[in-house]
Amino acid sequence: MAFRFTRLDGKDRHHLRPGINPLPDDGDGHGVQLEAVLNYKVTNLFKIGRC
Repeated sequence: MAFRFTRLDGKDRHHLRPGINPLPDDGDGHGVQLEAVLNYKVTNLFKIGRC
């Protein structure tokens, strides 16, 4: 399991065309990632899932 916190501070500059500069964008974010694996042994020689 992983927990992430991110921060964005984005500025877009067009030095040759200053009239098209968009507004700066910023923000915060967080999230969780969870991963699971399922195995099932059908017989001694046959498994479903990861080994």
